[in-house]
Amino acid sequence: MRRLLKSLFGKKNNEEIITDDFCSYCNSTLPQKSKFNIFKCSSCNTLNFKPFNIDEIYLEEFISYGGSGAVFRSGDKAIKLVDKKDLTALKELNNEYEVYSSLKEIDKHLLPLEAFFENATYAGLITPYEKGGTLAQFIEKNGPMDFREGLELILQITDAVQCLYKNGFLYPDIKPQNILISSKGQIQLCDYGHVSSLSSDVDDNVDVSGTADFISPERLTGVKEDCRSSLYSIGLLIHYIFTARKLFNASSLQETAEKHLSNNAANLMQKELAHLPKSFIKLVERLTDSNQSLRLGSFPEFKGMIRKQLTVTPH
Repeated sequence: MRRLLKSLFGKKNNEEIITDDFCSYCNSTLPQKSKFNIFKCSSCNTLNFKPFNIDEIYLEEFISYGGSGAVFRSGDKAIKLVDKKDLTALKELNNEYEVYSSLKEIDKHLLPLEAFFENATYAGLITPYEKGGTLAQFIEKNGPMDFREGLELILQITDAVQCLYKNGFLYPDIKPQNILISSKGQIQLCDYGHVSSLSSDVDDNVDVSGTADFISPERLTGVKEDCRSSLYSIGLLIHYIFTARKLFNASSLQETAEKHLSNNAANLMQKELAHLPKSFIKLVERLTDSNQSLRLGSFPEFKGMIRKQLTVTPH
């Protein structure tokens, strides 16, 4: 899988790299130091990216920050890059590559990892570039999804999470930022850095940074997670898809996490999703009960109930 990069990229000349030292938005002088050639303007706080080469890979567009790294476009590929001095980020990147490489069955809704590369400074992953952006960006731009469209999206997301589960892995980081969506409404789940083996021991010191809005109560309390934990997160994602809002609003990740433990999300769905069919609301309640033992217990059963909703929903 560690394919020769020259088969994926064409070398570009260094002359193509932008050398302007002024902010492209306000024309202020940019700071001299940067990470990944991304300069934050001290005057207007906007990010300015200067394209650069890593060996034969030409990073021509900054897409987003992801965890401790950053994602760039290089032609029709996306490059996820981490600084090797950041040992946590490097560990997550290696885990991502190892998880995907070990999959015996790969669903079409999992983002393919085409190659791993590294040099003295950076390590990275190469994937196809999806210019449609993330589900978070889609919802921010378009607002709540149409009911039928949202149901079809939920099925795709569940297919991806279930595929990892069937391969013996738990995907604990279900959130809109980790779901890529094409212009045709097809999704791909990405970022396998926090994926863990279902057979691994429970970690009482799980870092919930960046995942608190859609995290399961079990992950917060150290209780063994299973498919019901993923379905809880999918339930909260469903709420987000049809309301364009996170269920729990708080000023910090810690406060958000505490709300998962002090509130039963299921008790809030009747009001939050009042514009949707009652039978569907009851389904979401069965996903988001704070008591793990009371939740729906399998991906196939859940998908069957979603398909049932589709049969009674007009095109």
